[in-house]
Formats: sequence, structure tokens, C-alpha cells
Amino acid sequence: MSKTLTVGKAGEYRVASELLLRGYKVYLDAIGDTAVDLVLDNGRKIQVKAAHRISAYDKRHPEYTQYNFSFKSWNKESGHYLTHPLKGISHIILWAIDDDIFFILPSKEVRGKFGVRFGLGKRRSWSQYAHFKNNWDCLRVK
Repeated sequence: MSKTLTVGKAGEYRVASELLLRGYKVYLDAIGDTAVDLVLDNGRKIQVKAAHRISAYDKRHPEYTQYNFSFKSWNKESGHYLTHPLKGISHIILWAIDDDIFFILPSKEVRGKFGVRFGLGKRRSWSQYAHFKNNWDCLRVK
């Protein structure tokens, strides 16, 4: 199994574990080749993305770190990258592995984007997605 697939599978299990500990009933995708990684008993369908920290991406400020989460896929027919359609996905959960931080976003926030980048440092925030940090309650049906 490639390192990318290993990190992805670890992310699915880590997020499933966190959801279980928070009282959600969660089901893993049994097929294994769909966009849906996890399903909650309330019908929420989740795509999980996990990434390791990229240290010192700015050589002038080595204390800064960054996480990159990709939503693109290679299309053999067109020879171009395409954005992930996120079809049937209600929420995205991003796991910043090295800081053990979760961002829970409605899929509409990232639909049509090639990826999401988070910066971490003394003078840098977690970007425009900071308010989604540990946003577990958004998975509850209102």
C-alpha cells in the first residue's frame, strides 16, 4: 500500500474513532473505492482527508508550518487535474496529523477547489477555515 493510501486509511480510522468517542454512530465505507469514507447514522456522508505537517515552507520563517489537503484527481482522458466532485458528500473532515487537529467543514466550502492549505505560526492563523476547527456539532441534524 502506498504511503498516501496508508495516511488516508489512518485518517479514516482516526476520525471514526473520534466520532465514536463523541457519541456518534459511524460506519466505515465497506466498498472502499467511493468518495464516501464514513457514514453517520443520521445520514451525514463524510470524506476524510489527512495530511502531515510540511515544516519550514517559508525559509525566512522556519517556525511556520503548513498542512496541504488535496481535492484533485488526475483525469487520464483529458490529461489534466480535476477537482473532486464530492458528489453525495455532506461534510469534509480534515485531520492535521502532527498537531492532532480536526477541521469539520460542510462540503460546499471546498467544492470546486483543488485543495485547502492551513498555515500555523506565531503571526499566522489557520486561514479562513479557522472557525471550522473542532466543529463537531455541525454533524448533528438540526
